[in-house]
Amino acid sequence: MRARDAEAMRFVAMALVMVACASCGADVSPGEFRVAKIEQAWNKAQRIQLSAVQLSDLHGELRLLERQELSVKRDGHVEEQQREQLNRNLLAVLARYGLDGGKKENFGLNSNRLMEFGDSKPFRDPKLNKMWEKARGSGRFENAGDLERLERDFHLHDERIQEYEAMVIQSTEFTEPVAMELWEMAQQANLSEKELHDVKEELLTLERISEKHSHFREQLQVSHEKLQHAKATYDDVPFGKTAQDSKRENVKLSHDVDRLGETQRRHNELTDKTRSLAYKVKKLHQDISTRLSRPLYRQHNEL
Repeated sequence: MRARDAEAMRFVAMALVMVACASCGADVSPGEFRVAKIEQAWNKAQRIQLSAVQLSDLHGELRLLERQELSVKRDGHVEEQQREQLNRNLLAVLARYGLDGGKKENFGLNSNRLMEFGDSKPFRDPKLNKMWEKARGSGRFENAGDLERLERDFHLHDERIQEYEAMVIQSTEFTEPVAMELWEMAQQANLSEKELHDVKEELLTLERISEKHSHFREQLQVSHEKLQHAKATYDDVPFGKTAQDSKRENVKLSHDVDRLGETQRRHNELTDKTRSLAYKVKKLHQDISTRLSRPLYRQHNEL
């Protein structure tokens, strides 16, 4: 009996919360998700009996969308473009899991301006814009619904690219001093998020080349020691007596000569490789440093 009363009290409390939210116009749901339209989509997914794997994947994507919604709302004023972008992302998820019923359903979305095909560059990623233009002009999407679904998928992919770039920018895992110095310089420069991401990718390349150069430099040092040892062994051979020496001594001399030649060849290869990597490190460092100094100079002048 007590358990039944407790359950009833919880139901009443939940109902009161829902009424309070409705009265104040809040876009919050008391269920699995705090955003009402996302909770509504989740409830429908459970009703149509998606597989456990699909539900798990959908839950993760909806949770990501919810974080984006709440993050935008915490920033204060929400622009119409931001709101439409969030709606696009949600509709793309609904279409992928078959929750849109083949049409735009009312999940609390403003769908009047959701798909504006007249925008020639609707995506932030240039490659997606090129692919979008080709898709629109190919004539293969005669059905407007197919083109809409393609655009939703493109927007979702575009969003994931931006999230990845933000993640790359936030993670500073440089270990080479040459890369750490330039990364600190880049963060002080007046760069956009895209420019900062591009610089970081270049610095990761620079760090890999620098690490490779350090490795070959160590190998070159070892090779130098081996070469000195081989030369010393070769110099100890009594050349003046070679013609009268036994066959065994002649074989040993031939072996020492071959070993010296192979050691010298290996040493020359390592020397060339080490010099080549050193040049690449220096050149890439100079290129990045020069480009970073320009926005720094502009920023200094602005101040």
